[in-house]
Amino acid sequence: MVLAPILNSRQPLIVAWNNLVDKMSRQESLELLEERLCGGLCNISDQLSVQVLESLSEGIVITNEQGYIKYANQAFGAIINVELLEEAETKKLIEVMQQELLDRIRT
Repeated sequence: MVLAPILNSRQPLIVAWNNLVDKMSRQESLELLEERLCGGLCNISDQLSVQVLESLSEGIVITNEQGYIKYANQAFGAIINVELLEEAETKKLIEVMQQELLDRIRT
């Protein structure tokens, strides 16, 4: 719902209405600004999180509820001898680990 001020009047009720419209407009603007700031901060936070995870020497892997890999850092790729992590991220963790074990058994 869009509220519009009533122009050119000094009557107390109309002045009060215009003040209310102005306050609601500022509140909506502040809420939009807050959403944009939070979105930007979350994005920065996500980028920093990825940088931190990539800098670890320990292998990190994150899966969804079905066991599909959603994220794996480079150290995890090195542990399981997978150079293209994007390829591993389309599989379930159990599939990747089983293949790694089979490869080790064969050598």
